[in-house]
Amino acid sequence: MVHPDERRETIVNLNSLRYQRIDVFAARIRANDGSYKVVEWHYVLNIDQNSWVIQGLVQSDEGLLQTHSGLYKLFFEHSHDLMCMHDSQGVLLSVNPSGAESLGYTPEELIGKMLLDLMPTGSAPAFTDYLQQVLHSGHAEGVMPILHKNGKKMVWRYRNSLVRQKGQHDVVIGNAVDITGSHKMARQMERLQELLAETNKTARVGGWEVDIKKGKVFWTQVTREIHEVEADFVPDIQMGLSFYKQGHSRALIEACVRDAITEGREYDVELELITAKGNHLWVRAIGKAEFVNGQCVRLFGTFQDINERKKREVEISRSRKLLQDVLDSASKISIIATDQAGIITMFNKGAENMLGYKAEELVGIGSPEIIHLGSELERRASELSDEYNLPISGFRTFVHHAEQHGSDVRDWTYKRKDGSLIPVNLTVTVIRSEGGEIAGYLGIATDMTEIQTTQNALLQEKARLSAFVTHAPAAVAMFDTNICYLATSQKWIEDYHLENRQVLGLSHYEVFPNISEQWKDIHQRCLQGEILRNHEECWRPPGWSHDQYLSWEVRPWFLHDGKVGGIMMFTSDVTADVAQRQELSAAKLAAEQASVAKSEFLASMSHEIRTPLNGIIGFTDLLLKTEISALQGQYLNIVNQSATALMGVINDILDFSKIEAGKLELDVARCDLLEIISQATDIVSYSIQKKGVEFLLNLSPSLPRYAWVDEIRLKQVLLNLLSNAAKFTDHGEIELSVVPVGQTGQTQQKIRFSVRDTGIGIRADRVEKIFTAFTQEDGSVAKKYGGTGLGLTISNRLLAMMGSQLQLTSQLGKGSTFSFDIEVNVDDSYAFAFEKVEQIQHVLIVDDNEHNQMILASIFELFHISTDSARSGAEGLALLKARSYDAAVIDFHMPEMDGIAMIDQIRKELDPNVLPILLLHSSADDIIVNEAVSRLGVMEHLSKPVKIDNIVSFVNKVSKKTIASVFEKKSKSATPVSGSELHVLIADDNDANLFLTNILVQRLLPNSRISQAKNGIQALEICTETLPDLILMDIQMPEMDGYESSRQIRKLPGADMLPIVALSAGGFKEDRDRSVQAGMNAYLTKPVVEQVLRQVLAEQLNGQVPVPENSTTPSAAGVPAEQATDFNLDKLVETFLGDKDFVKEYLIVTKSSLSATFNELEGHIKAQDFKAVKFAAHKLKGIAAYACLPNVHRLSAEIEHIEQGDPQILTSIFGELRAAFNKAVILFDDVITKSDQ
Repeated sequence: MVHPDERRETIVNLNSLRYQRIDVFAARIRANDGSYKVVEWHYVLNIDQNSWVIQGLVQSDEGLLQTHSGLYKLFFEHSHDLMCMHDSQGVLLSVNPSGAESLGYTPEELIGKMLLDLMPTGSAPAFTDYLQQVLHSGHAEGVMPILHKNGKKMVWRYRNSLVRQKGQHDVVIGNAVDITGSHKMARQMERLQELLAETNKTARVGGWEVDIKKGKVFWTQVTREIHEVEADFVPDIQMGLSFYKQGHSRALIEACVRDAITEGREYDVELELITAKGNHLWVRAIGKAEFVNGQCVRLFGTFQDINERKKREVEISRSRKLLQDVLDSASKISIIATDQAGIITMFNKGAENMLGYKAEELVGIGSPEIIHLGSELERRASELSDEYNLPISGFRTFVHHAEQHGSDVRDWTYKRKDGSLIPVNLTVTVIRSEGGEIAGYLGIATDMTEIQTTQNALLQEKARLSAFVTHAPAAVAMFDTNICYLATSQKWIEDYHLENRQVLGLSHYEVFPNISEQWKDIHQRCLQGEILRNHEECWRPPGWSHDQYLSWEVRPWFLHDGKVGGIMMFTSDVTADVAQRQELSAAKLAAEQASVAKSEFLASMSHEIRTPLNGIIGFTDLLLKTEISALQGQYLNIVNQSATALMGVINDILDFSKIEAGKLELDVARCDLLEIISQATDIVSYSIQKKGVEFLLNLSPSLPRYAWVDEIRLKQVLLNLLSNAAKFTDHGEIELSVVPVGQTGQTQQKIRFSVRDTGIGIRADRVEKIFTAFTQEDGSVAKKYGGTGLGLTISNRLLAMMGSQLQLTSQLGKGSTFSFDIEVNVDDSYAFAFEKVEQIQHVLIVDDNEHNQMILASIFELFHISTDSARSGAEGLALLKARSYDAAVIDFHMPEMDGIAMIDQIRKELDPNVLPILLLHSSADDIIVNEAVSRLGVMEHLSKPVKIDNIVSFVNKVSKKTIASVFEKKSKSATPVSGSELHVLIADDNDANLFLTNILVQRLLPNSRISQAKNGIQALEICTETLPDLILMDIQMPEMDGYESSRQIRKLPGADMLPIVALSAGGFKEDRDRSVQAGMNAYLTKPVVEQVLRQVLAEQLNGQVPVPENSTTPSAAGVPAEQATDFNLDKLVETFLGDKDFVKEYLIVTKSSLSATFNELEGHIKAQDFKAVKFAAHKLKGIAAYACLPNVHRLSAEIEHIEQGDPQILTSIFGELRAAFNKAVILFDDVITKSDQ
């Protein structure tokens, strides 16, 4: 409502009226019709209501002038501001007192002055502009500088109006306010704002604001720069939030904004942001909310780029961690820091380890004095006090020298927390601030224990070396690089007659001026690092009647840095040693000749003894094939096996000689463990049982049947242990136990064999003695029991070759247990398989031996058959009367009532015919038992020890059905192949071997179809066309050997389960291992015999080739060494089962192959093609093995394994081979000729 021109002035006047600085003022107010009325405003105080009001009175036109005049005068005189009146030229016409006083004048001093005169110099243009504006427009307002009377510049804000008076000159009425202070503050504010803007720009601090209602976002320039957006970028809330990195930063800022809007929560967070250009930055975001009527209307805050600070913080953190890691990693170095007062501020991990204190025990609490010896500290303090002529003590003892010289390095003794002492080397340095002032001290200590120990050791070593050199019984001298003496032994002085001369420091060439150039060269070569020696330099000193032998050595000695420090010379007169060696050599030659004589004697005697033994073995074998009774067969078997064992004893003597000479080798092959154990027990069972000793056989059901062992040597060890047990046990029992004790590989097991007896036992102090050759426990034992004392020694040495040894536990008078563990490869395709027998539920066992009861019960338990046990005939009868049994196992030898008497009573009183009975007895009771068996209706009788297959046979008879074989083969294919469909591939490059293998296969598989291949490539081609059902693969063939051929065949479709049997003339373990790795299923050693091949075919073809139940598995190890004849025709005829036509045909083929291969070998020897020689010798060895030519086989094997490049030995052996070959050809011709007659 106030006139626009007077609004500002009216506001000022109202405030002045309110605070009574003026009493009245006038202003134009707009009326309803749009015209303006002059209203006079007065201050009225309402005393009753303690308030005030402003009262306005509208003036008439008539009184207006009077009012103006009076009002102006009143206002002019009482105004605290500057009021004046000047003409159109700027001459002051009037000035109010207050205004004049503000300028330091009186009104009278100012009236008549030009306004310009009061303005600073140079203000004329501004003054001119002012006059023009006010005169032209009628008013002017602005800021005008006016000088105080004292010359001080003042700033006035003015609002002036032109008053035109009719008939008078126009005047300008001015009203001004002193704004010098506010102007200055405004300028300062502007400068501060500019400075703030510049600071923000430099500090990268921007501002932002969000209008919640309008949804508008404002960013300052710096904020835009931080986000790296264009100038015309228009942000919004979501867009702004999207710049924050996804994850923690985005989630945090969203939560902060949400809490600020809903709860008014301020926030100050550091976040990671991704700019519009993809750069990653760290920023600090500060936000506040403004609320109106409980609603958030605005968010605002600052936004700072802190990326560099963050980088510095990360770097500082990394540096701190690095420093801490360094301190912590110095686990053997003590680092302790203190402040100026000596209080510990840092105590690293190394200090903790060294001293036993934890950092928290000393940091901020203690001084390093706690870890020092008081005596050392006092002594050092005294030294420093004397040195610096100052009283120094306590902590100053450590740091005073360091302050003067920068550091102090000394050896100290630290005292650990536990009181123990440790020598250290301590370096103390001063820590200074940037201003160079001391901020603290740092002490770094290293443990000197090892160094001191090393130094002491070096001193001791030096002393020892000096003493050694001086007192060595040999002539020893030590020289430097100039060959000057450093030390000599007394022997050197004596040998070289230097007793009266001081040689240390002198040149060797000065002491001995006639040193030869050869020796000088030796010295120089030694200084270059060579070690030169001569153990026997022979020469004859002048005047001697015999030669002298000298041993000398010259070697360099080295400094700590590896450089040669000089040489050492050793000389010794070894004439006596040489003479003694010559005597020993002569004695050795005599001993070797005696050994040869012994070997010849043993060989001759063994041959003489073998001859009748071979007759015994051969004829008992023939008798076994004639029609004889079961009892006679059992006796003959024992005779045959005993004779074979005797042959083994004779061989043991030779074996011992071979073992002593290191010439005995194991012949490992796939063997039937049950057969080995059965043969061993059968041989000794009679000798054990005739003494009335119980013989027990305890085999684990988890025992594998087939394993790769040396059958002969394993049986030899078992027989030795069992024979010893039989020899030294007169009552009680002997038990052979065989159990697996662990799986050591996929196809490897550790098997434990143990022989336990209740014999005489062995004294603890005599245990070691019994393993010594030709030695028994004591003389009385040897006299009573006999024997050579060789058996255990041979057994232990054989076991050592198997990677084992005998273990013995014994108690004098109570018995002994010998045991050993061997690791063997096993054929896990066979396992025990038992099925429940419904017809047999309960069995009675009557035996006075508890161990035998347990063994029998465990066997029946495999068939799920329960058992009861009785220890006497009477106890057994009582059980039979109390309940019914499906069968009974009764021992013959029992006290009070023997087994036959018990059976007789059963038949008479309880069960005359029904109860099936198995009678156990010893072989010594055969005649008595045989009579009782038929008389009393005993179903089965067995000689002890009882074997699992014996019980199977008995259960079969009782149940009147055939139970599955004790060993049942694991299936290798779902459907077995019919015999008429069998296709067999034989691969062998030797015609004779191929012929023999072909005949054997035709005998065993008469309906089979046979394919033949001469090398691995041909075998692979045949399999590629049609897969056979079985492959017999020779491993040594030209072009492609059997290993590679088998590997390639395995890759053919459907060949993964194809049985492949390896054929080898070697029989070495390496060959077996390689054949398994190549994917072969079985391994046969040449010559292949029918029984072995029958067994392997039965295994690989799932029973297509039946193996007779009473058959044994002979060794396939090749021709034994003892059959060292030129041609073993009997064995060859046996191989062909007596078919002489086949023998003749085979010899014709073999003779041709043998001659061709021999000629091939001879050609390679002449050409010195050693690789071809080995191959041809291997081939010849295989033919000889099949053809039963032991000498040719042996000599071929020697040539195959001879060291390359030794033509003399090769020529010698080949000469023997030629003789053996020629004799074999003659014998072949003789047999062929006789066959035609």
